[in-house]
Amino acid sequence: MAVSYDSGAYVIDAADGKLRFALAAGYPRMLWGPDDRRLLVLGVRELSVYAGDDGTYQTGFAVEANSRAIHFLDHDTALCGTRDGFVYRLDFATGKHEVVTKGLGNIIEISPDGQQLAVDHGGLSIHSLDGQLLTSFLSLGDPLQPLIISADGHFWSNDQSQGPFWATKGSVPNTLVYVVQTASGQQTLTPVEFANRYGWQNDPSQVRLK
Repeated sequence: MAVSYDSGAYVIDAADGKLRFALAAGYPRMLWGPDDRRLLVLGVRELSVYAGDDGTYQTGFAVEANSRAIHFLDHDTALCGTRDGFVYRLDFATGKHEVVTKGLGNIIEISPDGQQLAVDHGGLSIHSLDGQLLTSFLSLGDPLQPLIISADGHFWSNDQSQGPFWATKGSVPNTLVYVVQTASGQQTLTPVEFANRYGWQNDPSQVRLK
C-alpha cells in the first residue's frame, strides 16, 4: 500500500508491514495502476509515474491543473481528467500525452468503460468522451427539505435543526402553498394562511407511507 505522510511518500508491504521503498516528497494523492505495475503520483502540475516494485521514476506528464479523475485503458495507457476541463490520453511507455477534449469544467469522474465524463461546473453534467453533452442535472440553490404530502393536503416533514416543519415558525409553512379556487379566481395561501381563513388544520398523523 502507498502512504503519503509529512514530507515523504512510502510504499509498505501490507502482508508484513515492511517498507518497500520511499519517494522523496509527499503528495496529496497516489494511485496504483493495473496489477500494481505502476504507481501514479498526482501532483499540482505534474502526474509522475513510478515503478510499482521498487519506486524507480519512469516518466511524468505536465498537465494543466490538478489531476482528479484517472481511468486505465490498459497497462500502458490511461485517461486523465483535470480540474480545468481537459482530458488527456497518457502513454506510459513513451511518456507522451495528447488532449482528448477540453473546455468542459472540473472533470470529477470517468465512467468504467472510458466513454463518459462526469463534469462539475456549478451543476453536474454527463458528457461523451469527445465533449458532447449527454445529460445535465439541475443544481438546487437551497438545501433540500424532506417533505411528504398526502392526497388531501396534510403534510409531514422534520428538520433536526428546527424541529417539526408543521410548527407555525417552521420552514415548510413559509414555502409550501395551497392553491385555492375562489369566485374571483385562484389564490395561493400558505398553510398558516389557509388554516386561519378556512379553519382547516394540518394533521401530520394523517400522512401514511404504504
